[in-house]
Amino acid sequence: MMKWLLFRKIEVLSKEAVGQRVVIIHPAAIDVLFDLRGSRMLSPFLTAEHTLSTAAKTLNVAPSTLAHWIAKFLRTRLIREVRVEARNGAPMRWYRAPSSYLFVPMANIPERTRLAFLAAGRQRALDRFSAGMDEEMRRDPATGISFKADGPRSVEVNFEPQSSRRNEPWTEFWGAISLTREQAHTLAEELDALIEHYRSLDGGPVEVVVHAGAVRGATRRRPRRTV
Repeated sequence: MMKWLLFRKIEVLSKEAVGQRVVIIHPAAIDVLFDLRGSRMLSPFLTAEHTLSTAAKTLNVAPSTLAHWIAKFLRTRLIREVRVEARNGAPMRWYRAPSSYLFVPMANIPERTRLAFLAAGRQRALDRFSAGMDEEMRRDPATGISFKADGPRSVEVNFEPQSSRRNEPWTEFWGAISLTREQAHTLAEELDALIEHYRSLDGGPVEVVVHAGAVRGATRRRPRRTV
């Protein structure tokens, strides 16, 4: 019954429905969405109707590459054919996703898929962050890493000089902080507000890679996985 409801909903492509949240629960569709290549190939169809050639041009990929993904999208109902035009005697098929807003409930995402997706996305950001940080630190011969006593069984590691004493657009902190529940909530809210503020200013000449977040420490460590 749930699969039938999913597909009936996906087939609604009125102007009113395009901006509404569409819930995706079918396992095959989830597998495609959580493949970072697949979600990128889907992106043109989330915002407009496209043919194979117009979507390939938008993505700057070969039509033959995108054709493979279009077949997957059609099988999983992530896109549907919305119209066919005749051009030079050949049919030109136009496709679109059911909405610009697709939502997958966490309960429907297999653990392995969820962990692999999050790790891959974070790793891309972290790789860019690490490369930029290394480049910035090497530019300044006065910059270094300090190791200071922090109690009898730990060491505090810091970059020096601190960002407040530099005229360079970079800073970094990673580690754990012991806070009250209220302080933890405040930290998360302030980080959210800070990021949203600077995202609203997007468009300046300096690209800044941000890798930020705060989360309660896991109660049990997960075994390392190969992604």
